Amino acid sequence: MSQLNEAMQELQVSLTSEDKSSAGDKHETGRAMVQLEMEKLANQIAENEKQAAMLDRFSAENSIGAVIPGCLVKTNRNTFFIGVSLGRMMVENEVVFAISPASPMALAMMHKEKKDVFEFNGVQYSVLEIF
Repeated sequence: MSQLNEAMQELQVSLTSEDKSSAGDKHETGRAMVQLEMEKLANQIAENEKQAAMLDRFSAENSIGAVIPGCLVKTNRNTFFIGVSLGRMMVENEVVFAISPASPMALAMMHKEKKDVFEFNGVQYSVLEIF
């Protein structure tokens, strides 16, 4: 979020400097491009805020030992965070896949408990730990 906000501030400065640049078509094109980039960033910021609100709703404390949204699930193959779709991340020198609770992989493991086995795309996974 901080990177997006910084980028938005830089674009606002750029837009202000476009006001001071040469007149004509080049000036208008430059302003339009900056405004389009600002709209894209605004959409990204809104999506990030939506995902952050979703994460706030999840509470691993509600888990009764089963996979639910908000859990970190370690399997025999990979480790997954079920919350928001952020893809592959490095967390404390370990690869963690952050996936949406609505993703097919999350749905395959939903409500499984430690030592349960599930299949996804023809591959078997064993649940080793749930945090």
